Amino acid sequence: MIRTTAERVTSEKVTYATEPTARPTQAPTAQPTTTTTAAVTVPPTTAAPVVTAPPVDDSSDWTWPVPGFKNITSPFGYRAEFDEFHKGIDISSDGIYGQPVVAARSGIVDIAAGGCTHDYPKTNGVKTCSCNGYFGNYVQISHDSSTYSRYGHMREIVVRSGQYVNKGDVIGYVGCTGWSTGTHLHFDVNVNGQWVDPLNFVK
Repeated sequence: MIRTTAERVTSEKVTYATEPTARPTQAPTAQPTTTTTAAVTVPPTTAAPVVTAPPVDDSSDWTWPVPGFKNITSPFGYRAEFDEFHKGIDISSDGIYGQPVVAARSGIVDIAAGGCTHDYPKTNGVKTCSCNGYFGNYVQISHDSSTYSRYGHMREIVVRSGQYVNKGDVIGYVGCTGWSTGTHLHFDVNVNGQWVDPLNFVK
């Protein structure tokens, strides 16, 4: 009867070394030195690599987060009207409501915070919405060990935490959730724990 390699290896109780190409270890025998023992041929094994997510794009290329809409209504920096430092930029224009928001750079979604239904301007006495830290429906994406970006006030989000996204993938749609006085996308970038002007990366 012809046995497979696996059966021969099992019946002979061969122990393998850790290297894929190492030969089987055989117990010494009392056979004369002139006797030749046939070697067992073991095909090399290639273990499939464990991949938790595609590698993060480490290029310097970014893309604009709301394709076709580049009007900035509130830039990065101090805002006197709110007496606060604005950590990002607000992108807004006629017709922007419901437009796709895309990942400005490839990465892994750290936060996909949804559930806010207060999708309207918080003006003229309308109570401020504090959902998800005032950001409403928002997404945060880590691009490498030191850089992440955030996308706030969306009508809805279409990604989940832990998901890998490519640059340009749709992650949600522009809205007016959270503390927002008008329809827009808040977009910010953090590098090494510091807020930086997003216009250093996207144009």
